[in-house]
Amino acid sequence: MSTIFWHETNMTSNTTPVPLVASASSVYPSNVAPWRAFNGTTVDNQDAWASANGITDASITLDYGRERLVDRVRITSVNGAVTFGTKNFEIFGSNDNTNWTLMASKLDIPIWGKAETREYVFNKKDSFRYYKLRTWGTYQSTENYVGIGNLQYGFSANLSLTLKSSTTNEHYSLSDNTLIHLPDNSIKNMILHGIEQGKEIQLDVPFDKHIYVDDTPVANVSGKLFAQDIGIVNTLSIKEVNKDNDFKPIYTWHNTNMTSDTSPVPLIAKSSGIFNSTYPAWKAFNGTTINADDGWVSSNKTGWIEINYGKNILVNILNLSHRNTSTLTSAPKNFIIEGSNNGTAYETLATISNETNWLSVETRQFVFNNIKTYSYYRINVSENNGHATELSIGDILFGYKREV
Repeated sequence: MSTIFWHETNMTSNTTPVPLVASASSVYPSNVAPWRAFNGTTVDNQDAWASANGITDASITLDYGRERLVDRVRITSVNGAVTFGTKNFEIFGSNDNTNWTLMASKLDIPIWGKAETREYVFNKKDSFRYYKLRTWGTYQSTENYVGIGNLQYGFSANLSLTLKSSTTNEHYSLSDNTLIHLPDNSIKNMILHGIEQGKEIQLDVPFDKHIYVDDTPVANVSGKLFAQDIGIVNTLSIKEVNKDNDFKPIYTWHNTNMTSDTSPVPLIAKSSGIFNSTYPAWKAFNGTTINADDGWVSSNKTGWIEINYGKNILVNILNLSHRNTSTLTSAPKNFIIEGSNNGTAYETLATISNETNWLSVETRQFVFNNIKTYSYYRINVSENNGHATELSIGDILFGYKREV
């Protein structure tokens, strides 16, 4: 059974969210910019992309920032005049934005309704970074431009041959009769045959039976074990067996090493307030706790501190350090960890309670469940350890923990 997966974009400008970039060969006014064809809505006749007046042959391009598997497209007409629709189109794919491969074409398409969506399946499935749709022709002579209300690319996959990435929450299709293995000494990141993994997955060696990893380690063996015969796999966890028979996690730490509230670019540190200029927010993200001045101190016993990474990152672990000070009661006791993608609406990722008896420069680690990426991460403290007027933190380090 095949399932359709659509590449969500939900763009808010021609370059956001990162790494998406939308462009077009021609644009009418600025309020019908290319990104509006990739924002997922068709609210009115301005919620679309349109070519300049007098241009009836134009193209619109989306750069995904990396290769995406595609074998179909959903086109939605502009929420306006019914004659303002895609009459003819060609779709191309490219990995360098210069050399293009024709993937699909459709001519003399019947007239559209307002904000009508139609799906077109290609004769081939391929993976490219850039996708370009060329549209030309109009339904009556009074129309002197072309446009699209919404545009979305996708692909179909057999569920029994599909893996879901735990880091991106996306699906990747698997070629028939393909063995998955993890090379020991890889220095590259690869996306091959639609499979993505945090380090590297290489697909090769066709085989006839479904043979997958046994959960039971073998003494004095380091590597991959293939020992179980099963019929269909919907979820596959690849683990590497160590000599001590333990599965050890891999930590990716988002080091910041800040030198001011806005450097290095694109990092931005903010807080609900500071005691004075000696204790700005960035000192909690500089990676050190040298002395009592090396940290953030709030002017209140509660408050928040956050970092904007300037891009979406995945976080499910926090290292929190107290200041290098004998004032131990200013350390956080009860707090929440929050994430946001706009600095306004925040989601609670973890609730931490009753963190008492801190030592000077002590680091405590907090692991929590999170599979969504955010650009803003905030620690919001509702209670300190008893200090009447201050809240302080020595160092904050966010990261991502995963098992391999």
